[in-house]
Amino acid sequence: MKNKVFKIIVIFLVLATFPAIQPRVTAKADSFINPIYTFPLPNSQRLNPQTSIMIRYAQLADSAHLDSQSFVVKGDVSGLHTGRAVISDDRTTVTFYPTLPFAPGENVNVSVNPSWMNLNLPPFSFSFSVEKNPIQAKTSDILTQFLPSAPDPTTPITPKVSAFPNYLTLPSNYPVYTTSGSNPAGKSGDYFLAPFSFNNLYNFMLILDGSGEPVYYYHTGSQFVDFKKQPNGLLSFYDSSIIGFRVINSSYQDVGVYTAQNGYIVDVHDFQMLPNNHVLFLIYDTKVVDMSKIVNGGKEQANVTGLVFQELDGSGNVVFEWRSWDHIAITDTDNSFDLTAQNIDYVHGNAISIDWDGNYLLSARHLDEIFKVDRRTGDMMWIMGGKNNQFTFTNVDISTTLPFSFQHDVRRIPNGNITFFDNRNNLTPLYSSAVEYKVNEDLKTVTQVWEFQSFIPNTYSIAMGNVQRLEDGNSVIGWGLSSNVPVSKMPDMTEVTADGSVVFDLKFDPTSFSYRTFRFDWHGYPTWPPVTAYSSQPGQITVGTSWNGATEVDHYDLYFAHQLNDMPQLYNTKTKTGFETQWTISDDIANYCYFYTEAYDKNNQLLNTSNRIYNPDCLPNKNYMPVISY
Repeated sequence: MKNKVFKIIVIFLVLATFPAIQPRVTAKADSFINPIYTFPLPNSQRLNPQTSIMIRYAQLADSAHLDSQSFVVKGDVSGLHTGRAVISDDRTTVTFYPTLPFAPGENVNVSVNPSWMNLNLPPFSFSFSVEKNPIQAKTSDILTQFLPSAPDPTTPITPKVSAFPNYLTLPSNYPVYTTSGSNPAGKSGDYFLAPFSFNNLYNFMLILDGSGEPVYYYHTGSQFVDFKKQPNGLLSFYDSSIIGFRVINSSYQDVGVYTAQNGYIVDVHDFQMLPNNHVLFLIYDTKVVDMSKIVNGGKEQANVTGLVFQELDGSGNVVFEWRSWDHIAITDTDNSFDLTAQNIDYVHGNAISIDWDGNYLLSARHLDEIFKVDRRTGDMMWIMGGKNNQFTFTNVDISTTLPFSFQHDVRRIPNGNITFFDNRNNLTPLYSSAVEYKVNEDLKTVTQVWEFQSFIPNTYSIAMGNVQRLEDGNSVIGWGLSSNVPVSKMPDMTEVTADGSVVFDLKFDPTSFSYRTFRFDWHGYPTWPPVTAYSSQPGQITVGTSWNGATEVDHYDLYFAHQLNDMPQLYNTKTKTGFETQWTISDDIANYCYFYTEAYDKNNQLLNTSNRIYNPDCLPNKNYMPVISY
């Protein structure tokens, strides 16, 4: 009897410990009687008050049998909860959304009658607890979180001259950058970057052609992160003004905004749109933790940030949620982190994707880990790197060093290998590189088969970075934030061939950085018209025209008139060779009072007409209608 009581006490103490860690890797669960996925996990702790409840069986659900008796949800403080239950478009996941949030600190009991399965399956129950002192949800600060010595943002920085100072139709604060190299003839695709700066002067989204000429730019007071083309052809980016991801079409029009569910806000690091119209994103979840119970000298009220990720279906329903608190111990973090500090970001997820087998592949920077999560059950399938590594690295002695460190942008590529950007923080020698690994998941072996290192010895990227493998075998590398800012800054992006030959690189002004860089085939059809502007010097007029975001322009026709109501005359036709096409007029400029341009495609079809500008240096004309010059 005493032994039985002792066992009960031990079990109670284990369940009461935070976080309630499950085994880091568990076997797949699959049953026709029991659900294969339940969220929250039974007996999990410190859930958000706005948490929804998800149940998934291996079989398809029947909406005709989903009724109000399917869920009985009761908080020991808030009482019975009404709500709505919906079946996701995956036809297997049922989500119950309580009408009202749960009470902070309460225990919640859930009784489920899986009537929607129409198979006379047995009912079941489970419970979870709610966070006692919820912290207001926030997103990570991708620019300043690694930069304790960053320039004071209140100190004004003199704006630099644009990278194209002679262009008349670019804004004066267009980012400053230099380029070298260009794509070989016949290569297609444009570069996608989102540079931002300490002083917010250069918060842009950019699409550049193979020589660095602008194709499209967008600038507001927002910070933009992770600007890229999704597999469905839409463009996505994190927009700090909405604290979420915005999606636009090929005409640069908004078609969707995505934010997190269950009381969270979406994090900036990654956003994936899936072929089934679902979306994936990461969430940073901060809780007050008594670290004195976990490590000697720990703060009793430390702010510890864990990782959450969600998958939403096409209607915005949560079909999957996963929390690091249920699976990963705080002490699993990299040894360089001080667990006695006030603020501890112990996981720091920065990449999520669907792997070749349909499961989730994630990168956890502060764990030095790549790991896979079962998309059906939520179980951890394997862990590569870090303190819980399960793989043998054939060309790295992991008994003496980590195989990689603080990595970013882990992706499976078509040949079955995995690429990522290895920041190599805290490793010797200090350098960052783009790497490719051959992975055997059955034998748990890993072999590095390709690497491209940073250009400058002993220079590494303290944060950010990515690598994208292109169809032709080239790789686009975003170098993120290099360690020796702002002196001798290495390129911000590089395209290299498989043998390491540099095709193209770009370097921003040292105050600007881009989290990631990509290259995609792109065709843009803006709804706004081309813009025409001019500058004048004694005896000479320069007229410039451009169409921001338009990719199908072959040539421009420049028209002029002497009087406002005169029949316009064609001055000249010029093939588009860069972002802006210019004409220099020096003969009898007094006769050229009004200008506009027409844009044509390669089939000589008129696409659009620009604004009309007035040249004040022409002969006096009292009857002209003022037109704003750009």
